[in-house]
Amino acid sequence: WAETIFRPFIWLLNGTGNFFLRLLGARRVDEHAQLHSVAELKMLVDASQRGGVLAPTEGEMLQAVFDFREMLARQVMVPRTEMICVEVDQPLAEVIELVVQHHLTKFPVYENDLDHIVGILHVKDLVRVMHRPGQTRLGPRDLMREPLIVPDTVRVEALLSRFRQRKQHMAILLDEYGGTAGLVTLQDLLEEIVGEVADAFEPGEPDVQRLPDGTVRVNGLMPLEEFNDVFGLNLVDPNYETIAGYVMGRLDRIPKIGDEVQVPANEHETLCLRVEQMDGKRIARLVLRTTPAPGRA
Repeated sequence: WAETIFRPFIWLLNGTGNFFLRLLGARRVDEHAQLHSVAELKMLVDASQRGGVLAPTEGEMLQAVFDFREMLARQVMVPRTEMICVEVDQPLAEVIELVVQHHLTKFPVYENDLDHIVGILHVKDLVRVMHRPGQTRLGPRDLMREPLIVPDTVRVEALLSRFRQRKQHMAILLDEYGGTAGLVTLQDLLEEIVGEVADAFEPGEPDVQRLPDGTVRVNGLMPLEEFNDVFGLNLVDPNYETIAGYVMGRLDRIPKIGDEVQVPANEHETLCLRVEQMDGKRIARLVLRTTPAPGRA
């Protein structure tokens, strides 16, 4: 699928690259040759952005496609703690309440606990039976479809192919112990390329909000790699993939509201990460502020 996406861009970038190469006095690429190296394509995208040939949004989308090829499903998943699921024998009236509350079109169906996902309930299947005489006693067990279950280490490019082959838009991810790690939808994958798509019913909050007092509010589920990119840091923790996980690792205990972790921002400033909101035992939101580095106050 990547070749299909890249074909028009490769043509454009080859032409753009030849233009810049001519300016530098270098030999042009043959018209019938193709640049297959990802590194070369990245270089051409960057040059095309700086030269004004590609709009910033176009360049960002192409760079996202390059990154997409290397990503694992667990990097884009909805974690287990955020999954909205239904129990296999849950009354339909309760399921309908969940639909109204969360505006989702598909729900994982579990039996006994979340480590035993047995199906996927599609809201459209629910709607079909809601007003049919004699069918109101049906439940998720009767309506669910077979789930697509994959390891959380599968590459997102391969998962996208599985979606196409199985004609499904949701996959359940298993961790190394066989437990449910989370889920990934087709929308999650596409948003990695085109950016987050706002929910028509509930826009929600951005991952990063700059507040009037100069502090910054951050979603705890923000990937650590993305956090580093936004704030120019290099925070690393092999055990966690989100900024909330990083803070919890530094605290080495279950966090509570008001807990703070400090990390060097640069040689002059320290970045303070304060827990603002908890969701159960998970950090939901952090507030960031900078203070003078020790010895520079």
